[in-house]
Amino acid sequence: MSSSSYPRTEQMSVGPDNNQNGNIQEKDWSYKLGDCHDACFLSTKTFICPCVTYGENRSNITKKNNNIICSILYCFFCPCILGALSRYDVRRKYNIKGSLGGDCCTHCFCCCCGLIQESREIENNLNG
Repeated sequence: MSSSSYPRTEQMSVGPDNNQNGNIQEKDWSYKLGDCHDACFLSTKTFICPCVTYGENRSNITKKNNNIICSILYCFFCPCILGALSRYDVRRKYNIKGSLGGDCCTHCFCCCCGLIQESREIENNLNG
């Protein structure tokens, strides 16, 4: 049987977002965790009432208008765990480097900066 009777397979291209295995490479956050003070209104809102920013982030990630419910849950249940799980969702959705352990540490030790970083990343991707 000649090789011309087999269907031709296309070569895999390696672009800037793909590694040689064809997997999408993870990227860094668009803003550093310590850049939370660069967004004045968002920083003020988050430091005064982080549950509002959390609710907005969840609504933008899930594409559901559930920010009030999410805000209430964040206030009355463990915000570190809810924040870490939400951060994990943001990382997974936008293919950002990190781990669930790192997400937990971020929300246990600097939850407001984490919420701001996530909010800015979501905004970047929605507008970008």
